[in-house]
Amino acid sequence: MNKGGILGDALGQLGNIAKQAGKTLIDESGKLAKTTARQVIPKTTPEAAEKEKAEKTAEIPQVQTAENLRQQQNKDIIKAMYAPSEKNKTQNTQAEQAAQNAAQNNPEKTPEEIQKMVALQKQLHKESYYDPLFNAPKQKEEKPVEKIEREKKEEEFELQEKEKKKPKPITVDRAQNVEKFRGASG
Repeated sequence: MNKGGILGDALGQLGNIAKQAGKTLIDESGKLAKTTARQVIPKTTPEAAEKEKAEKTAEIPQVQTAENLRQQQNKDIIKAMYAPSEKNKTQNTQAEQAAQNAAQNNPEKTPEEIQKMVALQKQLHKESYYDPLFNAPKQKEEKPVEKIEREKKEEEFELQEKEKKKPKPITVDRAQNVEKFRGASG
C-alpha cells in the first residue's frame, strides 16, 4: 500500500470532519442566538412581531454567508436589548406611587392631608436613612481632657509595638539556643 495514499485519505477524512464540525458549530450558534433573543425580547413587542412576520412571509430566501448572518443576529439582539422598553415609559415615579398608596389606604383623608403624610414620610426617610448613610455627620470636637487621654493611649500603644519589634538581646537568644540543642552531653 502507498503510505501517501493512506495519509492522504486520513487527511481528507479529517478535513471532512472539520467541515462538518464547523457547519454544526455555526448552526448551533445561530440557534443559541435565536433562543437568547427570544428569552431577552418578549414576543409581544412590536419589533419582534414584525420580525417574525417578515421571516414567515419571506418568499425569496436571501443568500448570506454564515458570518453575515451571525453578525446580523448579534446586531438585532443588541438593538433589542438597548431599545427603550414600554414598561419604563408607563411606570409612575415612586412619589406618585406613594401618594396613590396613601390615598388608597386612607380614603377618608383629604388630598392635602395625604400630601402632608407623603411629605412627612419622605422627610423621615431622608433623616433616618438617606442622610446618615450618604452624608455621615461630622465628628464633634473632642474635649481637651479626652484628647490628651487618647493621645497618651496612642503613645503607649506605639511603645508596645516598638518593644514587640525589637530583637531579643543576643545573650538571651544564645542561652535559649543552648538549651534547645544540648548535643551529646546531658
